[in-house]
Amino acid sequence: MRGTRALAVAAAVALGLVAEAAGPGWDDPLLWLPDLLVGWTLLAAAMLTWWGRSAPAVAALLAATGVAWFVGWSPETLYWHRGPLVHLLLTYPGWRPDSLTARVSVGVGYLAAAVPALWGDSVVAVALSVALVAVVALQARSATRVRRPARRVALTAAAVLAGAVIAASVLPSLLAQAAVLPTLLAYQAAVVAVAVLLVAALPYRSAQALADAVVDLADQPLGSLRARLADAVADPTLELAVWSPTTREFRTDAGRVVDPDRPGPGRDSLVVAREGRPLAALVHDPQALRDADLVEAVSRAVQLCDTNAALKARVDEVYWQVFDSRRRLVLAADEERRTLAGRLRDGPLRLLTALEQALEGLADADADADGGATHGGEPVQRAREHAREAVADLGRLSNGLRPSDLDDGLAAAVERAAARVGAEVRVHLDVDPLPVTLSPDVEVTAYFVVSEALANVSKYAHARQAVVTLSAGPDGLNVSVGDDGVGGARESPGSGLQGLADRLAALGGTFEVRSPPGAGTRVEAALPWQGSA
Repeated sequence: MRGTRALAVAAAVALGLVAEAAGPGWDDPLLWLPDLLVGWTLLAAAMLTWWGRSAPAVAALLAATGVAWFVGWSPETLYWHRGPLVHLLLTYPGWRPDSLTARVSVGVGYLAAAVPALWGDSVVAVALSVALVAVVALQARSATRVRRPARRVALTAAAVLAGAVIAASVLPSLLAQAAVLPTLLAYQAAVVAVAVLLVAALPYRSAQALADAVVDLADQPLGSLRARLADAVADPTLELAVWSPTTREFRTDAGRVVDPDRPGPGRDSLVVAREGRPLAALVHDPQALRDADLVEAVSRAVQLCDTNAALKARVDEVYWQVFDSRRRLVLAADEERRTLAGRLRDGPLRLLTALEQALEGLADADADADGGATHGGEPVQRAREHAREAVADLGRLSNGLRPSDLDDGLAAAVERAAARVGAEVRVHLDVDPLPVTLSPDVEVTAYFVVSEALANVSKYAHARQAVVTLSAGPDGLNVSVGDDGVGGARESPGSGLQGLADRLAALGGTFEVRSPPGAGTRVEAALPWQGSA
């Protein structure tokens, strides 16, 4: 690429020097130097357009104008440059005339450029200049929304050129020979101004620019690409219709069916496919996608978004599968604990309670029969004590599987947990009434957060006071426990805080511990109402 550009620049420089040497010569710098600079400017504008603006039609016509400018050192070729220049003004930013008037005007422009005598007549020169401005103005007025800005730029450039041509044709006859050189220099400046104006107004729409414009859409659905593509190709009317495999048709975000074979009057279509599978159809202004590199870049951008959307959907699917699996494990463990607690109460605990009552009844019967003395003696007494201890142990075990504090509700359970802490604990409950009934897993998790945080206050924090807050938010239950202790608590692997974090994550909630050393600890949890994401 660098070699090609260097060769093109060298060719332009050589062409200018050869043309000026074959022309009037080097005697008068006021004649050859401005002429050389104008030709080089036209060729430089062409190369800049070709490499930086991805507008091959404008580049080709500017290059033709520059070459014709250097060739015009003889009276027969003096006005050849006006043919491609008028063509450019009438078709900017393309090359194909889009109306009968424009086609006729382009032909007249080339014909007039080949006949020097027409420009020697000031009346004809003025008429041709006014006609050029009129035709360009008519095109600007009737242009579509996409083309209107470019047509207005072309109208401004046509007015500048026409003014210079009229001045060069009329002023010498009015002001005699002294006005020839100034009007010539003014015309040369006008040609340079036209080239600079047309190139500066071109949008920077290279394939690389388009890739940069859409790279941040990687995590967006395909439909989100429309606005970015419309901006990148300077076509606000661009429509993007995504292929639906079920209905086998292209549909826009608004639900409108698009037929790429019939895009509508004044519209073109581009169908993007991959491996024979259609992805999307773009309906656009014909001027928006003229360059083959730009079309390729648009197609690849659509394919990239489709690929990324498919990958993201797969990642989301796997994520929710893992999330649902974790939640099912937590719920299954809770359900297993509840079932085991019920079985203990209904089975061994009930039987041991009955045994304790039977032994107590036996001892009472013996005492009544013997006037207060028991014949069972020590063995019966020991059996009664063993049964009583077994009943207490099983009761504690079954209550530990589901905290008995929750039998009277979450608010009462939190109050009881706070009362067991050695430090002063203030409880703020903004949960009465709750907007919904808490599911068992959410209720148990909220209690575990409070009890675990308060247990850390008792064991490690050396705090004077703590604050427990439960509040009902718009999306779920918020739990907060803060203390003024030594801080330094961490969610280390295997710790109670880490277990709470895992449990909260499995239920679709959030868990955060802020415990800077020497600044106390604050545990915050947010649980969705029904334990789902």
